[in-house]
Amino acid sequence: MTIRWITPLLGTAPTLSVLQDVDIHIVDVRDLVDKPGNRPDVVKLKIIEGYKLLLEDKKTVVCCDYGVSRSNAVAVGILSMHESITFENAVRRVLNATGEKEIKVAPLQAVRRALSIDEK
Repeated sequence: MTIRWITPLLGTAPTLSVLQDVDIHIVDVRDLVDKPGNRPDVVKLKIIEGYKLLLEDKKTVVCCDYGVSRSNAVAVGILSMHESITFENAVRRVLNATGEKEIKVAPLQAVRRALSIDEK
């Protein structure tokens, strides 16, 4: 699988498919899980990492093992924060851009909780 670009600067992919590309900055979310148990503060740090890279106009790819659930969920948070759009609009944009039909509920809920943390 190659990078699935959501915007010209934000994409998702499996980690192994982008490790060698020096022009891409990776937000590695492999330490998150595809089930309940992700701490909102940890998820928020991943979102902020991607957000800051986009503010610097750096190509940013959110990566997990397969580039699907965890990476797409965190990309939703990054996109929502970066473009100041609603969570629901960000979910739709990520799904449309990646061609996925859904994102696993638990990682998506963790991102929603992380976005409700007040500090940026």
